[in-house]
Amino acid sequence: MPREAARELVRKFYTALFRDFAAAEACIGLDCVDHNNKQAVRGPEVVRAHVAAMLRTFPDFSIEIEDILDEEIR
Repeated sequence: MPREAARELVRKFYTALFRDFAAAEACIGLDCVDHNNKQAVRGPEVVRAHVAAMLRTFPDFSIEIEDILDEEIR
């Protein structure tokens, strides 16, 4: 994946994550693992549960992207 495409994917994911989970879900692989919860299933449902818990605890939570750091993988 080209660097700018990867950066755009990250931007899309975090922009949508707490506003439109369905849009963010398109960025989550079926093999996504929550390493903080060993009993969690794999996939987008792991992230959905995490986001739901965050929003229950902090209903006005939001993320603002200030910068995206990346490096070329050789």
